[in-house]
Amino acid sequence: MHSISELAARLRSGHVTGAEIEAALNATVQIQHMGLRVDLHDLDRPRVYIDEVTEIHRGGIGSANVNGGVVAMLTDLALGLVGVAYYNEGMTATRDIHLELLRPLHGDRVCAEAWMIEVVGSRVYAACTIKNEAGETCAVATGHLVKGLR
Repeated sequence: MHSISELAARLRSGHVTGAEIEAALNATVQIQHMGLRVDLHDLDRPRVYIDEVTEIHRGGIGSANVNGGVVAMLTDLALGLVGVAYYNEGMTATRDIHLELLRPLHGDRVCAEAWMIEVVGSRVYAACTIKNEAGETCAVATGHLVKGLR
């Protein structure tokens, strides 16, 4: 298995697929520890799933809701994955995120989906929705990435 940075270098040269990056990300200790799954089958709409919400994801004192910090983490990851499509120009990094929590996030499964809004110079502006297993939007976010980092 190649490291993410090795795959990013190969992507810049056109010799790696989104599926290879997806597999490498899903094998990382961070993704596995948090019970996440990255889906890059469509690089224009990367997704991050919690296929089984567990106690590590739940909020405050006995709440059944997904913790807001977990929602923020999903948002950061999903928005950051929009940058994979630009790895041919160098790595990307999340610059800022604006997150709106619209309603409590209940359920046993969560999906974060992100997409590019606009590219201005070295900035990639993106948006993200966080939905529960019923497909209800529980949070929305916008943010921007800086691309072309070497």
